[in-house]
Amino acid sequence: MASASVPLKPQVFALIVGINKVGRPRFWPRRSLTRLQYIAQDILPPLQGCVNDASLFKSFLEIYCKQNSFDLQAKVLLNEDATRSGILDAFTAHLLNNPAIPNGGDTPMIFLFAGHGSRVDATDNKLSMDGRIETICPHDEHAIVNGKYVHGIPDYVLGALLLNLAYTRGDHITVILDSCHSSGI
Repeated sequence: MASASVPLKPQVFALIVGINKVGRPRFWPRRSLTRLQYIAQDILPPLQGCVNDASLFKSFLEIYCKQNSFDLQAKVLLNEDATRSGILDAFTAHLLNNPAIPNGGDTPMIFLFAGHGSRVDATDNKLSMDGRIETICPHDEHAIVNGKYVHGIPDYVLGALLLNLAYTRGDHITVILDSCHSSGI
């Protein structure tokens, strides 16, 4: 007599990013500055609740998944771990190229970003109607890494990643951007 196979718990995949401090770490002031002083020094002022929001969102997902018999597969990047390359690499490895997510399926996938957002000039960018693009700001934005200036992650890069994710893994995607200028992304 053949044994009946036990159905696997459905999975939820989440990439959760929370960043309180952005910019060139060696230039972060030892004392609090006014917002104008931060701007004058090309440093984004620190935020207070983004890491907490990301942690609370993960806790919420854990409770929700437990109550609804889902298996949560969450990758969390906080502050120093949420560099530009760290975010892009985690998106690619944990969501886009993750062999545990079936191709074209209906597996829920979540991307949460809590941190600074920005708008930058992009006059040569053909995808921008107004000559500006929106970005999410990684922890190492404005730093020099391996001899290269680190920029924010532009809306069109995030959009391309999400389109590729929808095309390959399925379109059951939730994106939460808790940042300034997120309406344009």
